[in-house]
Amino acid sequence: MIDPKQLRIGNCITFPIGLKGKICEVLAINEKQVLIKTDLDRRAWLNLDYLEPIPLTQELLEKCGFEPFLNMLVKGGIGWTEGDSLIQICEGMGAVECTTLHQLQNLYFALTGEELNIKL
Repeated sequence: MIDPKQLRIGNCITFPIGLKGKICEVLAINEKQVLIKTDLDRRAWLNLDYLEPIPLTQELLEKCGFEPFLNMLVKGGIGWTEGDSLIQICEGMGAVECTTLHQLQNLYFALTGEELNIKL
C-alpha cells in the first residue's frame, strides 16, 4: 500500500492485479482510492491497498533523463549510485533516502519546480 499523502497527481505507480507490471499515472486521489490512467489510456478508480510503488533502477533513471557522470547517474543537481537508496542532492548538500519512482518524482519537482519526464 502507498500512503496517499506521498502521492501527487502525475506520479507513476503500478497495480499488481490485472495490470501487473504496467506503469500507471495518478490522475486523482482521495482517502481510499486513486484514479489511474494506464498506457492504453484506460482509466479506473483503484483501492490504495492494491497499489505498489515502482522501485528505482538504473534503467528507469536513464528513462527519466539521468546521465552517467563519474560513478553516478545525474540530472538537475540530483545524483544516484546503483545499489544505493540515497539520492544525493547537489554536491555537499546531503542526501535523502529515495527508493521509488513516485518519491523521485516528488523530490525532483520540489527541487527544480519541474515535472520529471519519463520516456517509457
